[in-house]
Order: sequence, then structure tokens, then C-alpha cells
Amino acid sequence: MNYRMMSVVVLSALMVISAGCLDENKSPQGGWVKLADSESLEGWKTIGGQGKFYFADGVIVSETVAKTASTFLCSEKEYGDFILELEFKVDPSLNTGVQIRSSVHEADYTSEYVDGKMKVGKRTFKAGTVFGYQIDIDPSPRS
Repeated sequence: MNYRMMSVVVLSALMVISAGCLDENKSPQGGWVKLADSESLEGWKTIGGQGKFYFADGVIVSETVAKTASTFLCSEKEYGDFILELEFKVDPSLNTGVQIRSSVHEADYTSEYVDGKMKVGKRTFKAGTVFGYQIDIDPSPRS
């Protein structure tokens, strides 16, 4: 497979991040590394859709764009063990989530899967597709 591991946060919400990473290999002191400084998104990049992320009053704000692909805010560094604490506010008509231990395919990638009827199928993911574990945040009745 041709992909790069990174920490990924998917947001369509107003969010406060208090996150740190215990990374003995990357921290000069071998301790906690702050992931965001509450003022800029230095060390982070967006992948995917047309949404925008920025800091306002010490929180990360995400603005979604209707009828476009999901937009991901991704760490430019890889991390091992971490603690992620967050508070969020999301419009009840939207759903969102936080992806962790996720990857981005650098080239098109085809994968086999077994569907609910035990039939083997194939799905192709385009380069730049983010995939991994997602913690869903969906305040709607469909959740």
C-alpha cells in the first residue's frame, strides 16, 4: 500500500481541543507535545472538500460547504500514544466526527470487501482519500 499515516480530525463543529501527545522520540524532553497552540493551525493541513478551519476565541472553528466532500484537518506529524479531550458544538442537522489513527492514500487504491450478503466486491479509493477509525458525532434522530 502507498499511504502515509497521520492524525486526522474531521469537524463540522465549533470545537475546543486540549490534546497532547506523549512522544519520547520527538519531544526534546521525552514528554508531552502540545498539538495546537490556540492561535494558529501551524503543523496542520486540510485534505478533501472545501470546508475551512481557523481559530476564533481560542477554539477551532470549521465551516462546512454544502454538497461538497468532507474536509479533514490533518496533523502533518505522526504520533503514537495520545490523549484527546474535546468539547464540541454542532448544528443538530449536521453530523461530524473525529478520525484517529487514520491514513491518506497517496495513490489510487483498490480494496476487496465482503458485503452483508457475503459477496466479495471491490472498491477503489482515489488518491487523497482519508480512511481510518472515526468517532461519530451525530445529534440527529438518525444517529
